[in-house]
Amino acid sequence: MRRAVIDMWGVVHHYRFEVSGTNDGDAVYRTETFDVADIDTTRIRRPPWYAAAVNATSRRGNSTARSS
Repeated sequence: MRRAVIDMWGVVHHYRFEVSGTNDGDAVYRTETFDVADIDTTRIRRPPWYAAAVNATSRRGNSTARSS
């Protein structure tokens, strides 16, 4: 059995997968689940080397480098 809760933007908030069977005559069961919470509260920071990389790229005349 598979179940998922997905919002209108396609973000999966909950997922559950259940399977059962046998292995060498023994019954086996497996369940996997995950939940996603606190969306939009995670902060991602640029790595310490980011500014130096942008500056080095900009000096080479690369017009696609941005520091924002």
